[in-house]
Amino acid sequence: MITIDVHEPRRIDIQLKKLGLNIERKPLNIGDYAFGEYRIERKEVKDFLNSVYSGRIYNQLYNLRQAERPILIIVGDIPPKVQWIHAGRKTFPRHLTYEEQMKRYKTIRENIITAYTSYNVQVFHALDDEDFCQYIASLYYKSTKKGTKLRKLKRKSRSIIDIKTDIFGCIPGIGISLASTLAKEKTVREIFNESEENLKKIPGIGEKTSKKIVEVVTS
Repeated sequence: MITIDVHEPRRIDIQLKKLGLNIERKPLNIGDYAFGEYRIERKEVKDFLNSVYSGRIYNQLYNLRQAERPILIIVGDIPPKVQWIHAGRKTFPRHLTYEEQMKRYKTIRENIITAYTSYNVQVFHALDDEDFCQYIASLYYKSTKKGTKLRKLKRKSRSIIDIKTDIFGCIPGIGISLASTLAKEKTVREIFNESEENLKKIPGIGEKTSKKIVEVVTS
């Protein structure tokens, strides 16, 4: 089953059903599409650029990185060939010059690199909605193949702070920034011996995260 956020276009449902996928629509806190450990954000090229210009993309990437397998898929021509101009209730295409296309291409490229290097979000490019749905189907079918695969262990850290950061960062809801702060200010025993109520008092740890910490410690 693939869960699709309620704000995603309905035309995607039709494409995914044609590929034999079962879907449901629910509000999602992270990403637009969810199954297993994957959370996928879908952005059309113009929306991606707009979110870069407004600065929203960085909050969205930070939110997306909380997932175990975060993916961003950009849909459409890169670089875009036209800019859509709104005039009243009508929309008109304006063909971009080569210089304008290259400027947008550079912006997209730099932010794709930022998504991967700063937020650890894998980025793919889909040509259109059909191509996007093929990505979703391939990811879904490959991730649900029978048989259990052992997860690869991350390369071991050397310093105590790095080790503590890795330990805290493994808990869903704790990103690298919070994990690093906790590693510098708290011991592992202090965090893992705290009650759920006391954990919620620590800046950055909310109700869901505090419950997850207690669940990890007591399971």
